[in-house]
Amino acid sequence: MFLIRPPPFNSESLSSWRQRAATMNGLRRYPVAPGCTRHSDPDRIRSDFELAWLRSEFRLTEKELRSLTLDHALSLLGCASLEGDKLHWVLPHNGDALSVSGRPMFCPQCLEEDEVPYFRIAWRLACNARCEIHGCMLEERCPFCGSSVWPTTCHRRECLVWLPFDSCQSCGKSLAKSERRAPKRQAKAVTEYSEIQSADSDINALWYVSQLLIRRRSRLLRSKVFSFASIAEMESPASTTIEQVPVAQRAAILAAARWLLDEWPDRFIRLTKASSVSLQRFSGTLHLAPHWIQKEVRQHLVLRDRTKATRESIKRAVDEISESGNSVSKSEVRRRLQVTESAVLNRMMCQRRHATPEELREILRRIAIANTLAPQERHQRTAAQRDFLIFVLSILGKLKIEQVCNLSRSQVLILLQGQSKPREQQRKYIVKLAHRIFEEISQRQSRQQPSADVPFFLSRWGLPILGHCVRARISKLMQNGFPADLWRSSDVFLVLSPGEAAF
Repeated sequence: MFLIRPPPFNSESLSSWRQRAATMNGLRRYPVAPGCTRHSDPDRIRSDFELAWLRSEFRLTEKELRSLTLDHALSLLGCASLEGDKLHWVLPHNGDALSVSGRPMFCPQCLEEDEVPYFRIAWRLACNARCEIHGCMLEERCPFCGSSVWPTTCHRRECLVWLPFDSCQSCGKSLAKSERRAPKRQAKAVTEYSEIQSADSDINALWYVSQLLIRRRSRLLRSKVFSFASIAEMESPASTTIEQVPVAQRAAILAAARWLLDEWPDRFIRLTKASSVSLQRFSGTLHLAPHWIQKEVRQHLVLRDRTKATRESIKRAVDEISESGNSVSKSEVRRRLQVTESAVLNRMMCQRRHATPEELREILRRIAIANTLAPQERHQRTAAQRDFLIFVLSILGKLKIEQVCNLSRSQVLILLQGQSKPREQQRKYIVKLAHRIFEEISQRQSRQQPSADVPFFLSRWGLPILGHCVRARISKLMQNGFPADLWRSSDVFLVLSPGEAAF
């Protein structure tokens, strides 16, 4: 079908190569496989059929084709995509000419120096604000007519003849003659594409902190960071994602985010507290942050209730609960007083009793039955096995569920090895079963854990398991058949006397 098959250039984008091939073969728009449509992002290969067609028609290897895609560029950065099909850092390729949103960029000097002008895949990434070769600020649109210049979005142009890529397809003027803006002072700290490739542990954190800084409710934090980092003030971004922020503003935001991540975590915690940024500000998005950011946010930015419960207020609350006909409990008193914890309340109200070894055996039996009855879907069976292992490790190590969920693989292995020679038959069976489940989970998650300090227990989305979710499932198994005076929590099994009697 194609008489001319141009080879792709180093670091060229898939859409740039596709459109060059189309132009050289007399086509107006880039070619697609039979039966396929031009999907929303021409810099990605969405199906094996499309890949096979490109390989067959242009005589290229799979490795050569995939090296042109956004997925390959993001994999070099170590960038995570946690929102389904949406990729972080990817600039929308089809922004409207009159819009203020971000769009793919270009370097006028690169286009001028190219023997055959082409567009780089790095120009589709929002983590770049300047050219890694010339150091000049990248451009987003034609400086003469304001049109988008990305090759695959120029089919709506008035010209009927394709011009070289160093010319605007709408007005025909040379993009190489664009105003060459030197990097502004505040953009000096922005990491270049080549530098980011060696700092993949920071790229996801940089995206998350950048998202935090562009929020409208983060104006005070942004102002403080810009002031301390000696970055010129700017207007509040009109966009909600860093990918939609214009390049000039994005350069300043990236520099501020990089500065805020330096001296971790002292600088971040100090400025967020000074700006009244609490855990509530991160609600709904904290799961997108790297686990080491989540840890510091949950540890240092929790709003503490400063209302202190007194003996008199506790007595009044108990009387009110009794008069209303409800059962008196510490949790009910805490809800009425609107406090989370109180040492006075703990002293005044006796603790509920904890579980006996017989009750422990009963809950283990119920968890085993739940594992047997779990649906055959792989992720549901894995979740049931994971709950069982977390609970057993909690009992063996005398640890709370939340502590177990934060254990790394090596810590879990050490905990299991400490129980390698139990004497009692039932305990021996439980430990052996825990070892087997541990090995199964290890095999499934081996490709998801980039480092040893990542929590071992991860969901099918690669996110750390939340302890309160495991607690809720165990508490549900305790609803029926257990004495009314037994606290419906996994913590009731932590104070059993050590030894074989526990099993």
